[in-house]
Amino acid sequence: MPRRHGVSLAAVDRMTLRIGARDLSLDSAAAPGSDLKLIDAIASDGPDPEDLALAADEANRRACRLRTALATLPERERRIVEERHLSDDAPLLREIGRRFGVSKERVRQLEKRALERLRRMLCEVHAADAS
Repeated sequence: MPRRHGVSLAAVDRMTLRIGARDLSLDSAAAPGSDLKLIDAIASDGPDPEDLALAADEANRRACRLRTALATLPERERRIVEERHLSDDAPLLREIGRRFGVSKERVRQLEKRALERLRRMLCEVHAADAS
C-alpha cells in the first residue's frame, strides 16, 4: 500500500518511529547530567543579545551627539526644535510663534535654520568618528 501512494517502506518505518516516540519537555536536560535544557538549543527568530546591545549602544551615542549639538543652538532655535521634533505632541507653528511673539513664518525660518545647523554639526561629528 505505501508504494501506491509514492512512499517507500523505509519512509513509512521512519514516520512510524517518530509518531510512536514519547514527547519530551523542552525544560528537560539536553544531555544526561547537563545544565543545558532543550529549550536553550532552539534558535530564536529575534535578534541575538549582542546585536541588541550594539543597537542600544549606537542609539545612546546618537542621543548623546544630538544633545551636544542641540546645546550649541541659540535657546530659541533649540526650544523650537525640541517642541516640534522631540516631543510627543508637537505644537503648530502659530502656537510657538505666539509664545515667542513672532509670526509662524518666522518660526518656520528659525526651525529650518536650526535643523540645517544640526544636520551640519551631526555630519561633522559623524565624519570625525569615522576617521
